[in-house]
Amino acid sequence: MTQTSAVHGKVELDAAALERALRSRVSGEVRFDRGTRAVYAQDASNYRQIPIGVVLPRTVEDIVAAVAACREFGAPLLARGGGTSQCGQCVNVAVVLDASSHLNRVLEIDPAARSARVEPGVVCDTLRDAADRRAAIYRGLVDIRGRYADLIRGRFPKLKRRVSGYNLEQLLPENGFNVARALVGSEGTCAVTLQAKTRLVASPKERVIAVLGFPDIYLAADAAPGVMEFGPIALEGLDERIIGGIRARGLRLEDLAQLPAGRGWLMVEFGGHTLGEARERALALVASYDGKPDAPICSFTASRETKCNVVARYIQQLPESRNGNCGRRNARGGRVFRDGAAAESVLRAAALRLRHAGSGAAGAAPDYGRARYGDQSWHAHCSAGAGVRVGLQGRVAQFFPG
Repeated sequence: MTQTSAVHGKVELDAAALERALRSRVSGEVRFDRGTRAVYAQDASNYRQIPIGVVLPRTVEDIVAAVAACREFGAPLLARGGGTSQCGQCVNVAVVLDASSHLNRVLEIDPAARSARVEPGVVCDTLRDAADRRAAIYRGLVDIRGRYADLIRGRFPKLKRRVSGYNLEQLLPENGFNVARALVGSEGTCAVTLQAKTRLVASPKERVIAVLGFPDIYLAADAAPGVMEFGPIALEGLDERIIGGIRARGLRLEDLAQLPAGRGWLMVEFGGHTLGEARERALALVASYDGKPDAPICSFTASRETKCNVVARYIQQLPESRNGNCGRRNARGGRVFRDGAAAESVLRAAALRLRHAGSGAAGAAPDYGRARYGDQSWHAHCSAGAGVRVGLQGRVAQFFPG
């Protein structure tokens, strides 16, 4: 049984209408029955005040909606807290908000900063228990640091990124006792992650990949620290055992043929707001090896989309000719050639243009174009250095630019 009206001071409220409004807006519990109101009429003091109703919010949005509804109806609002007040602060003729039923989670504990982030219904004992559990883990890690700090400094080199193994050096004072980094490579052997806060980095609009070929993977690894000085956004090493296995199975042979000579490779990716910016960074790395006897064999490529644009723009800008050697534009923006030889000639020129545009060196990703002659389509596979592969009715021929 619920009340139909409530009097606060000299203001009479339509409690039934307020209840309906709250039920329509709040996903949590809305209680205006006599039993609930009687329970919430008391706190730890000797005072008694029967509330208008009680709201048990499930979300922060529920609290916002309840406040808005009370404002519309002119109803007093009381945030109950823990109900432990001894001077009557938690009782009133009002709509009582009790967050302790649902909004009672400890969201974050930062021992280093000695702070915690909690929901509004968390009581002190809950926070203390959570902090004690977390403190036990941290005490163990602090103990490891205290006992083995000198040994850790001697056995753990400074690496840019270690994602497998125990990063105990991250517990040292000079590294800020970074527990997240200490655990990130432990593969679940030290702790199970329930939630993580991640750092986001900008993703460059344009990318260029430089491929460095070395006699073996060991020389490639030796070169990695020097490569990192040029600020790549990614660096990956490959050796002949990986590439040879792919080659032995007959997979991606055309792609493998574009790797520079060697038995160990570094794939170095650079990024920038513009293609020119990314290319300049890659060129700086390649230029750093000029005149060195142990210089790797280098090649690099722009993105697939950028190279396709180079070929497409070249073909689109060709003038039309009476003899049809350059083809004629069609309604779709493509080119129609008088015969296969003309199509071949234009595609060879496009590949040559590609070779000297953009990155200025061999590319690792294929690009595709299409020329049409009558009812037959010539499909062109263009890649810098590897030339143009043109197919007509199942027959394939390889053409090299220049």
